[in-house]
Amino acid sequence: MSCILDLKVVPGAKKKRWVRADSGELKCYVTAQAIDGKANKAVIDALSDDLGIAKSKIRILSGHTARHKRIEIESAITVVEILRILGVDFVQSTLWQD
Repeated sequence: MSCILDLKVVPGAKKKRWVRADSGELKCYVTAQAIDGKANKAVIDALSDDLGIAKSKIRILSGHTARHKRIEIESAITVVEILRILGVDFVQSTLWQD
């Protein structure tokens, strides 16, 4: 089972954090710069650490060179649970697909 998250990455932040913008958009702030894929790696590391899922189960489907990314997470965990674990309020939107 897998789910897909759409999110915006904000590289070069002071600290890693997850935020749901007023528009409903999920944002991932990472300290890594968007150079040589470091921000992409930081997003995968953050998801892996925060969700307790192996990095090999998380992959970027699209947006490798953009701030907006579509990420697939192979796990039995639901999107609602993912958002709860990340500390982001659940709002039904276009952030995810089951």
